[in-house]
Amino acid sequence: MAKGKLPLNDLAGGAGRMDVLIRALMSSILTSHGIRKDVEFTMVLLGGPGPARRIKFVSNELKG
Repeated sequence: MAKGKLPLNDLAGGAGRMDVLIRALMSSILTSHGIRKDVEFTMVLLGGPGPARRIKFVSNELKG
Protein backbone atom coordinates (compact mmCIF):
# COMPACT_ATOMS: atom_id res chain seq x y z
CA MET A 1 0.00 0.00 0.00
CA ALA A 2 2.98 2.32 0.47
CA LYS A 3 3.25 2.75 -3.30
CA GLY A 4 -0.34 3.94 -3.58
CA LYS A 5 -1.70 0.69 -4.97
CA LEU A 6 -4.52 -1.19 -3.26
CA PRO A 7 -3.95 -4.97 -3.43
CA LEU A 8 -7.50 -6.33 -3.81
CA ASN A 9 -6.36 -9.93 -3.28
CA ASP A 10 -4.96 -9.17 0.20
CA LEU A 11 -7.20 -6.58 1.90
CA ALA A 12 -6.43 -7.96 5.37
CA GLY A 13 -2.64 -7.73 5.13
CA GLY A 14 -1.14 -5.84 2.23
CA ALA A 15 -3.79 -3.13 2.25
CA GLY A 16 -3.26 -2.05 5.85
CA ARG A 17 -6.37 -3.78 7.25
CA MET A 18 -8.67 -2.28 4.66
CA ASP A 19 -10.93 -5.27 5.38
CA VAL A 20 -11.86 -3.69 8.73
CA LEU A 21 -12.96 -0.47 7.00
CA ILE A 22 -14.97 -2.39 4.40
CA ARG A 23 -16.66 -4.45 7.14
CA ALA A 24 -17.58 -1.26 9.03
CA LEU A 25 -18.99 0.27 5.84
CA MET A 26 -21.07 -2.80 5.05
CA SER A 27 -22.38 -3.03 8.63
CA SER A 28 -23.46 0.60 8.63
CA ILE A 29 -25.24 0.54 5.27
CA LEU A 30 -26.66 -2.97 4.77
CA THR A 31 -29.64 -4.64 6.42
CA SER A 32 -30.76 -8.24 5.95
CA HIS A 33 -33.19 -7.13 3.24
CA GLY A 34 -31.54 -4.16 1.52
CA ILE A 35 -29.73 -0.87 1.93
CA ARG A 36 -30.48 1.72 4.58
CA LYS A 37 -31.42 5.03 2.95
CA ASP A 38 -30.35 7.40 5.74
CA VAL A 39 -26.63 6.67 6.19
CA GLU A 40 -23.54 8.72 5.39
CA PHE A 41 -20.24 6.90 6.01
CA THR A 42 -16.90 8.68 5.73
CA MET A 43 -13.52 6.90 5.63
CA VAL A 44 -10.33 8.84 6.31
CA LEU A 45 -7.27 7.11 4.86
CA LEU A 46 -3.99 8.35 6.32
CA GLY A 47 -1.53 5.76 4.96
CA GLY A 48 0.42 5.69 1.73
CA PRO A 49 2.06 8.46 -0.24
CA GLY A 50 0.53 11.88 -0.53
CA PRO A 51 -2.02 13.63 1.63
CA ALA A 52 -4.80 11.99 3.63
CA ARG A 53 -7.80 10.89 1.61
CA ARG A 54 -11.46 11.10 2.59
CA ILE A 55 -14.05 8.86 0.94
CA LYS A 56 -17.72 9.52 1.64
CA PHE A 57 -20.51 7.01 0.96
CA VAL A 58 -24.11 8.25 0.92
CA SER A 59 -26.42 5.25 1.04
CA ASN A 60 -29.34 6.73 -0.91
CA GLU A 61 -26.94 7.54 -3.79
CA LEU A 62 -25.33 4.08 -4.00
CA LYS A 63 -26.13 1.78 -6.91
CA GLY A 64 -25.48 -1.94 -6.94
